Amino acid sequence: MSSQAAAPLLAPAEVAAPRSKNFPLWPLRHVNHNVGLVWFAVVVECLAMSCWSGTVLNAFLYELSGSNYFVGLVSGAMGLVQLIGAYPIGWLADKHGKAQFVKLGGVLTPLAVGVCSYAAVYGVGHDAPSQRMGSFWMMFGGMCLFGLVFLSAAGPLQSLYADSIATGERSWCYAVLNILAQVGSAGGPVVAIVMFAVKGNQWDLPSLRDVFLVGMGIELLCAAFMLFF
Repeated sequence: MSSQAAAPLLAPAEVAAPRSKNFPLWPLRHVNHNVGLVWFAVVVECLAMSCWSGTVLNAFLYELSGSNYFVGLVSGAMGLVQLIGAYPIGWLADKHGKAQFVKLGGVLTPLAVGVCSYAAVYGVGHDAPSQRMGSFWMMFGGMCLFGLVFLSAAGPLQSLYADSIATGERSWCYAVLNILAQVGSAGGPVVAIVMFAVKGNQWDLPSLRDVFLVGMGIELLCAAFMLFF
C-alpha cells in the first residue's frame, strides 16, 4: 500500500466555489446567484412574518374563538408539522436536490396564503359561533401548510446558501444575512403600526384581518423569489 495520501476529489477552492452564475441585479461580481436570491427572500419573508404572525395572529385568533386554548392550538400547528417532517424532508432534500425543495416551498406558499386569507375573510364576515369555528379550523389547516412551506424551504435554503459561498467569504455573507433578517423583522411591526394608526388604533377583527392580509400578500412576493433557485 502506498504511503502517499490520496488526492482529494476536489480542490478546496473548487469545493466552496459558487455553483451558479453571478446574481445579475447585484453590483458585486463575486456574489453568487443563490446568495443574492437568499438575501432578497430572507428580508421579504422576515417582513411578512413579522407583519402577520405573533401578536396580530394571536389577537385575531382570540377574537375569533374567544379561547386561549384555540390560539395555542393554531400557534403550535406549524411547529408540530416541522418537528414531524424535519428528518424526512432533510433526507429527501439531500437525495433529490436542495433547490428543488426551495421551489416546492414557493409552490406551496400561494396555497397556504389562499387558505389562511379565506379563513380570515370568512371569519370576519360571519358572526355565528359555528361559522367562526369553521374559520378557525381553516386557519389551523393553513398554518399546517405554512409548516410544510417552512420545512421544505428553510433548511434546504440555509444549506444551499452555505454551499454557494466561496472560501473566505462566509463571515461577511452571514453578517449581511443576519442584518437583512433584522431589517425585515423590524419592518413588519412598522407596517402594522401604520395600519392600526390609520384605523384609529382599533384592535377589532376587521382591523386585524386587514393587517393579516397585508402580511399574506408579502408572502407571495417571497414565494416568487423561491421559484428562481
